[in-house]
Amino acid sequence: CPDGEYKGSTVTDECADVDAGSFGSADSGLTHASSAATSAVLCPNDKFNTDGTGACEDVVAGKQAVNASNTYVAIGAVDQLDCTVGYYNLNGDGPCVAVTAGYVSRTASTALSHSGASGVSTVNVNEAAALYAVACPDGEYKGSTVTDECADVPAGSFGTNDGVSWVPQAASVTAYCPPGL
Repeated sequence: CPDGEYKGSTVTDECADVDAGSFGSADSGLTHASSAATSAVLCPNDKFNTDGTGACEDVVAGKQAVNASNTYVAIGAVDQLDCTVGYYNLNGDGPCVAVTAGYVSRTASTALSHSGASGVSTVNVNEAAALYAVACPDGEYKGSTVTDECADVPAGSFGTNDGVSWVPQAASVTAYCPPGL
């Protein structure tokens, strides 16, 4: 049988198509067989195959393995899909992970710097296909809503996570400065 097809051990079996999300193997799934495959094996964790031809490919950073409905799957993936805004995946292993309060999803791991603008930051924003969760810088904060951006801490307030203590980065809320400070 050619690549993308396999034939079982019964003499009367005909070559059958290898389904998307799988690969043809002649050694019980240890390796891909470019011809003479005897079984179809689901792609292992963090790999995908769009049409059953060839070996399963690695899911790249900033993406996750998905089924035909574009839902994350650990095995048998038929494609890879970008992490959406507010989610990240450092190496393509497993599902995209939601950023936590005080962080945004970014394609670069470099530290963010305060934009100095009032309102929502123009530079410290969530990005799709992100590899990293990066902390909002001093002077900005982000609540627990995944898709929120880093926003400026209002005048007369400070960035905090507990409502009491100032934090130099990754603030999730703001608090008013005590009188006289």
